[in-house]
Amino acid sequence: MQREKWLDILKFMGIWIVYFGHMNSTGGRLYNMAWNINVPLFFIVSGMCENFSQPRTFINYLKKNINSLLVPFYFFAFVSMIFFEICYGWNTETFKDEVTVFLLGGIRNKSISATTLWFISCLFSVRIIFYVIHKMKFKVLMIAGAALLYCNYGHINGICNPSLPFNIDSACGYLFYYVMGYTSYPLLNKCLLSKTLMGFFLKGILGTTAAIYTVCLYLGRNVFKIPILGDILYTCSPVAPVLGACIIVFLMSLFAYKLQDSVLFSNLGAETLYYCGLETILKRGTEFLLAVFGIKIECANAFQIIVYTFLLLFIGHKYIVPITKSVLNIFQTKIIYALNVSEYCRNNNHFIFKVKQDE
Repeated sequence: MQREKWLDILKFMGIWIVYFGHMNSTGGRLYNMAWNINVPLFFIVSGMCENFSQPRTFINYLKKNINSLLVPFYFFAFVSMIFFEICYGWNTETFKDEVTVFLLGGIRNKSISATTLWFISCLFSVRIIFYVIHKMKFKVLMIAGAALLYCNYGHINGICNPSLPFNIDSACGYLFYYVMGYTSYPLLNKCLLSKTLMGFFLKGILGTTAAIYTVCLYLGRNVFKIPILGDILYTCSPVAPVLGACIIVFLMSLFAYKLQDSVLFSNLGAETLYYCGLETILKRGTEFLLAVFGIKIECANAFQIIVYTFLLLFIGHKYIVPITKSVLNIFQTKIIYALNVSEYCRNNNHFIFKVKQDE
């Protein structure tokens, strides 16, 4: 399956919403909306990207995700700790606590220096669980399995109060979003690419419905709790947020498809891993740098936050990400080399281990 350009645009829109949602509440209703959908949005989009993953054995799949997720996770954790030490200084107890948190995979809400890194380790756990349930023959069973984990483990404690290493409990919740992204992408892409009259009609109806739902969410009205829709939707409220997030993603996909020729937005979307790992450094580093010249950033409304967060992403794209890519690539190359250092063979009753690099 060929990867479409609009998907990178959608990723850019997603990381922009994440940055906006992590600003202060002066963003008003838009801030509240962004805060509610930013994480689900990214797991849905990550699930969409899973469609382009080549078939692998479990060992090769594990190796790929260690190198593409865990290596960046620990790299960004190390850089963030150095940044905080330089800017604020650590006392011994705080330093030990922070190291422990990162060794355990950056448990959500436990880190001081890099509060957003939990997403990367959680995505690693989600992908490993996904590999297991992906072996189910029918997609409906895969969706049902993810929904069961979401309702029983992830919805309350896993998402709201995680405690397990590598955010495994959060992964049980966000796996549902990931699976919905994975299973819906082929139909969504087909709908967006359709040039038929039926395709335009379908996009018009679904787009209008999604726009109405999004406006209701912006106004603080949850349509899933309107009595006229039936008590069953209220009863199934743990599942309703997933459906709501998918509706918003569809609306954003329509915009992303229209913007797919934007090279800048596409490049920004391709670098979302770096913006996730560098968010704290980008925000606080920019504040410190501006403070040297006597400039203090105070965003008083949603529009100012929108402009400021875009400038942060652009600055990162122009100056920070290229350097980070080069340094991180060195570590990833060495990890790949370490995984390929020898091969399985029997020689004098000894096994020598080698894992072939994924193509």
